[in-house]
Amino acid sequence: MKLVFHTWQKAGKDILKDNPELSYGSFHSGSIFDCEVNLTTREKSELRDALGAGFTPVFQVIAE
Repeated sequence: MKLVFHTWQKAGKDILKDNPELSYGSFHSGSIFDCEVNLTTREKSELRDALGAGFTPVFQVIAE
């Protein structure tokens, strides 16, 4: 199975339009990850920073 990154949300609302910088890295719409998400040190930092700011990543699960 794969995880397809969909968007970023905050308080249940899509916030990408007002925060386009969130899509500049690895977490942009259409990014695909193995279900067991293995992140680089840079990706971990990117994800922690966004989570720390209160943003929520939204993924879709698909079969390989």
